[in-house]
Amino acid sequence: NLLLRRVTVIHDAALSPKRLQATLNWLMLDARVLDDEPKRAATGASSLGRCGRPHPLTLLLVVCGLLFFASVGSIPRRYSGTEVWYEDPFALLGLACVLLGSPVLVARAYASLVYQRTLNMYSLMLIAAGGAIALQDMWEAAGIIFFFCLCECIQRWSIRGTGGHLDRLGSLIPESATRADGTVVPVAAVQVDDLLLIKSGCRVPVDGVVVNGDSTVDESMLTGESRPLHKAVGDAVTAGTAN
Repeated sequence: NLLLRRVTVIHDAALSPKRLQATLNWLMLDARVLDDEPKRAATGASSLGRCGRPHPLTLLLVVCGLLFFASVGSIPRRYSGTEVWYEDPFALLGLACVLLGSPVLVARAYASLVYQRTLNMYSLMLIAAGGAIALQDMWEAAGIIFFFCLCECIQRWSIRGTGGHLDRLGSLIPESATRADGTVVPVAAVQVDDLLLIKSGCRVPVDGVVVNGDSTVDESMLTGESRPLHKAVGDAVTAGTAN
C-alpha cells in the first residue's frame, strides 16, 4: 500500500521481523513492524519523533542547518581569494555539514546503483556535492546536504500525514452490512448484486447503486460539500457516506 506505506513481506522463519526492520532502517526508511503500531499510536509519536524523542533525521536536519548557515561566512573568502579554503573556519563548518549528512545520501545512492542499476536523484545530488567540494566551495556543498535533509523531513511528514488521514477515512466504513432481508453480515461477505438496506443515520458499507427508495446522503467526507445530496433510484452511493 503506497499511500499508507505498508508492505507485506513473506520471509523464512529464520529471519526475524526485527532483523528485517533493522536492515531497512539502516537506510533511514523508518520501518516498523505492524504489531508495534498500537503501541506507537498510544505514545503519540509522529513521523518526525519516536515515543516523544526527536527522530534521527530531525536531529540531522537541525545540526546540518546550523552548520550550513554558520558556513555562510566562507563566501567572502571564495571571491577574495586571500586564503586557502582549509584556513577558513567557516569553510570547515561547511565541510563538517557535508561529512555529517552525506552518509545518508551515499546509502541512498548506493542502494539505487546496486538494486536498481540506475542513477537516481540521490546520485545526482552526491555528484553535485562532490563537484562543489572539488571547486573548494564548501558552502554550496553544505547547502546541497542541508536541503536534502530538509526535503527528506518534509516528504516524511507529508506522506505520514496523508497516511494518517487515510487511516481515519477508512475507519468511517462500517464493519457490517444489513441485507434486504434484515440479516447482518460482515462487509467482507457482501457479494456483487447483493441487496442491502441502509437505514437512516447509518453509513453506506460498500459502493453501490440505489435500486429502491430515495434519501439524502452526506458526502462531505469525500467532497467537503456541507449540504447532503439527494439520492434516488439509479444514483451511485459511496462506502463511508452517511444516509
